[in-house]
Amino acid sequence: MTIEDAPLPELRALLRLADQHVADAAELLGEAVELRDRVLFPIGRKSEDKTPETAR
Repeated sequence: MTIEDAPLPELRALLRLADQHVADAAELLGEAVELRDRVLFPIGRKSEDKTPETAR
C-alpha cells in the first residue's frame, strides 16, 4: 500500500508524517557518517579508502 492508497485521510496524514521522520532519520545518519569520517580520517580520506586501524 502506498500513502495515496490509504483508505482514510487520517491514515494518509499519519503515513506522510512517518515517512518524513524516516527521511529525517536517514539524513541524520548520513551526517553522522560524515562526521565520523572527518574525525577518524582527518587528512581528507574517506572510510572507503582506509579502515580506522590503518588510518593512523
